Amino acid sequence: MAPNARKERKVEMRVKTLLIAVGLVLLMAAAALGNPVKDRVRFKQKLNLSDQQAEQLKELNFNTAKELIQMKADLKTAQLEMKRMIAERNPDKEALFRKLDEISRIQAEMKKVHLEKKLALREILTEEQLDKVREMKQRQFQPHQFKMKHRPQLKRMAC
Repeated sequence: MAPNARKERKVEMRVKTLLIAVGLVLLMAAAALGNPVKDRVRFKQKLNLSDQQAEQLKELNFNTAKELIQMKADLKTAQLEMKRMIAERNPDKEALFRKLDEISRIQAEMKKVHLEKKLALREILTEEQLDKVREMKQRQFQPHQFKMKHRPQLKRMAC
């Protein structure tokens, strides 16, 4: 095996190992953040969802998450490749711009998936339920906003 081929193989293995490690960390973080089953039950109760709506939301969340998993992996890989390209002694400007375009395309696709989910949510929920979701979101962010407005201001020291 040629030395360059060995180096490429090593880099590929490192990228794969890194992606697996990132996946495991994300999986552990998701497990630590809460119980999705309890959250779904609580959400269903607060919004008074029908069984059909609950099933539709469960399917929507599953399909969205499944679609985003591959996109996130592709994005991280492209970002990693771009870092390697930038680290080269004489980086190829055109190749960097192509990689940047690829990263931007993936990010735009991810935003489209999130938007599609929001639009699908509007098709599943009633107006009253959507109002309740908006109200819940506002309450979720209020404590943070309160803390930011009312925390003591630090005086800058003159240099």
